[in-house]
Amino acid sequence: ADAKAGVNGLKAVPISDAKPGDIVAWDFQHINLVVKPYDGSGYLDCVDGNTSPDDGGSQSNGGGVFAKRRYIGDVLVVARPSY
Repeated sequence: ADAKAGVNGLKAVPISDAKPGDIVAWDFQHINLVVKPYDGSGYLDCVDGNTSPDDGGSQSNGGGVFAKRRYIGDVLVVARPSY
């Protein structure tokens, strides 16, 4: 909500402009960090905390930190911090 409102040091950016350090909020109530610029593939390369290493485990309460390739159709917002 803060990114969409442009407050508290966050601003929403288009998925096509996603770059390393951006925060992504997903429709399954999870956030992660972008690690590579969006490449047009339909997926974002991210690092997720509190997730499982594969799709068989919990994606929002898995207890680990893993590299993930996430489908952009699940994105609620890409938030860019002011740093």
